[in-house]
Amino acid sequence: MVFILQQYNMIMTAQHKRKVDDHENAQLWHARLGHISKDRIRRLVDSKNLEIDDLDHLPTCESYLKGKMTKKPFVGQSAIANDLLDLVHTDICGPLSTPARADSRTS
Repeated sequence: MVFILQQYNMIMTAQHKRKVDDHENAQLWHARLGHISKDRIRRLVDSKNLEIDDLDHLPTCESYLKGKMTKKPFVGQSAIANDLLDLVHTDICGPLSTPARADSRTS
């Protein structure tokens, strides 16, 4: 059985390339650059290091907001001990493999 393969040489020109939407482009670069702020992206555009036409449609993403938070919000109540041993704090991390001073290990 013989197959005939026709091969075409095609050179990609600007007419054949797919244009990336500026809105998607801004979101893509925001994620690629570690969810940096809109001001920092604007500085890159102004210094001709990045080509994005419209930054106004870039929404603030959840990852960016979480990265700006100093700590996670605590939702809950702290228990108050009213009697001896009502509330006990324990260390559930040990035993540790790294020896402390005097070659002792936390257990």
